[in-house]
This record gives sequence, structure tokens and C-alpha cells, in this order.
Amino acid sequence: YSRRAVELARSTGSPPDYLIGGLSVLANASRLSGDLPLALQAVSESIAIARTAHFGSEVQTVSVLYSALNRQGMILGDYQSINLNRPADAIAAFQEAYELVDRQAARDANDANIRIRVATVGREMADLLAPTDPRRSLNVFDHSLERLREAKASVLNSRTQAEVLAHSSYPLRRLGRVAEAGARIDAAFALLSATKDYPAAQVNLGNETDIALRARADQEAATG
Repeated sequence: YSRRAVELARSTGSPPDYLIGGLSVLANASRLSGDLPLALQAVSESIAIARTAHFGSEVQTVSVLYSALNRQGMILGDYQSINLNRPADAIAAFQEAYELVDRQAARDANDANIRIRVATVGREMADLLAPTDPRRSLNVFDHSLERLREAKASVLNSRTQAEVLAHSSYPLRRLGRVAEAGARIDAAFALLSATKDYPAAQVNLGNETDIALRARADQEAATG
């Protein structure tokens, strides 16, 4: 279906967002079915189109380009999923996406959604940076937390903060700040308690509670 959408968008001269959308779905479907070269080809084309296309507003331009760059980063090096094992290239894609949404957040103090995006792509980038550049990784996590705390309180915001706090414990330990790493994990659980996500009778893999529990386990293991 995504291939057909791309064919139709090319042949009918549709607006660029139709072609970009089709290529984005094709990139995701290809990555998840194991065809990483096709996934990268599709997402790279979508980025090239997005860079030159004219959209209705700057907000829409940022949204389209952010989504494509974030997807490219995941294809290149998302460590939690199948990827091309090109972490340096992934970091570059995530960095550009991060700067795009962070500038948008600075321009609009009331946009809570853009702050979630800052934290989402920031976490992806910071996770990749943690093993080799923990200080830069921590800076990204800290700035992402600052952006989240600028927004009005919400369940989604609190869950995202908990995820960022849990992930930030890893570069902190690499920097020798073990007690602070533990304090951040505790803060993550406090937020998840407030959102009624923890304690939980069942934990879904990959959600914020799972991430916090894994971070606590790694902290316990690292401290003996």
C-alpha cells in the first residue's frame, strides 16, 4: 500500500506532503520487515523533498522535517530496535531534528506537544551518546527535562519526564555520579506513582514503568 501511495503521488503531481507521507510509511514498513537499505533510501528521499518543499506554515515545515529526520536516525542507529549500526550518522540525524524542535519550543512557550518531541528525539540521541560522550548525553537529557518542565502538567508530560529521568541515570553513572543517578530513578518512580502507573499489576514492555524498572535494576547491579 505504501508503494502504491508513492506511485500515485509521483504520477499525479500531488502536494509534497503526500509523497513524503508515502515514503515515510514505506521506510517504517521496510525497516520492520528487515529491508534496511530500502528503508534508508525511502526516508532519505523524504528528507530531500521536505528540505525544498513549501508548506503552509513554519510549524508544519518543522513537523514534517522532524518526523523524517527522527525516522532516519532510528533506521541508522536506534539501539532498541533493528538498525544499520551507524550510530554516528544516527546521532547527526537526531541532532538536526532536536535542534529543529528545540528552536520551535523557544518560539512558542505554550506548545506542550513540541516539548514532548524535544524529549523524545533528545532521549534517542542521548542514549547513543551515553557510552562514548556521557557529559554531552547528560546535557541533552537535562535540557530535555527543562523543556518538559516549561509545559503545563499532564499525565503524558509526567510519563515522559519519568522516562528521561530513568535514561539519564546511565550517563550519570559513567561520570561517577552514582548517588545522583539513583536519585533520578527515585524521581522517575515518584512521577509514575503520581500518574497511577506504578505499582502496577502488569507492566507492558517498553513503557515508562518498564524503563524505570530496568534503570533501577541496572543501578542496583552497578552498585553491588
